Amino acid sequence: MQQHGRMRAEVGLTVAQVIAEYRVLRAVVVRLWSEAGGLGATGAVADLIRFNEAIDQAIAESVAFHSTEVERWRNTLLAVIGHDLRTPLSTVVYATESLAILLR
Repeated sequence: MQQHGRMRAEVGLTVAQVIAEYRVLRAVVVRLWSEAGGLGATGAVADLIRFNEAIDQAIAESVAFHSTEVERWRNTLLAVIGHDLRTPLSTVVYATESLAILLR
């Protein structure tokens, strides 16, 4: 699920879209399983509960890694922007201070 969350972050999906993928997966698997007679089998309810728990766990892990990846990118972007702006802003501050001294 780590890879799934990272891949979805890389292509720009939101957390809601990641969860929607799992919702569709769950619906399709349960529908196909039901059409194949899975609900009539012995232990069907227990199987369905285990499947739902597995999907819920996958959602939790995928969303956690997606969020971590997005946060990492955000921090990297802020660091790059901060670094790239530091030099021009320092020049403006120095020039402003120099002009203020000259104009006194």
